[in-house]
Amino acid sequence: MSDQPQHVEAEVISAADAAQLPAVQRGAIRAVMQPDALAASIEDYRRIQTILDQQNPEFIVEISGRKHRTKGYWNAVALAFGLSVEMVEEERVVSGPDWGFLVTYRATAPNGSSRSGDGACFSTEKRGPMKTVHNVRAHAHTRAQNRAISNLVGFGEVSADEINRHV
Repeated sequence: MSDQPQHVEAEVISAADAAQLPAVQRGAIRAVMQPDALAASIEDYRRIQTILDQQNPEFIVEISGRKHRTKGYWNAVALAFGLSVEMVEEERVVSGPDWGFLVTYRATAPNGSSRSGDGACFSTEKRGPMKTVHNVRAHAHTRAQNRAISNLVGFGEVSADEINRHV
């Protein structure tokens, strides 16, 4: 048996036959839902967003002239979509006089689809009595949870908790 690569003839098939093969076999990347179903899914999300915004205006804060949704909003989205959210990893980091936490969460939908989200917070982001281990750690966790939920159903929207208001 030779160590030389073997030449393999590619089988040429008709477009009609190719359409019958699973996308993995024919090498194409295909959407998992029809365009109308995708549009309906996006519309569902937008309607949930509108309801949450109207019923819970405290979930929205304005930062640098833009509206952002807070932890309460993302928790409500997780509830609306039946998501489970769990911590995957937490690391305490010390860099010179600064310290903080790096955290990763995973949000999982009832159909098994999941996305991760990371979050970090450092002591330099906090001032005065807010500069505690508890507050820095909790803020990193909130950012990671929000991002995991947003990555799964919210189209990657940036939450209010991710924005450093002191910059």
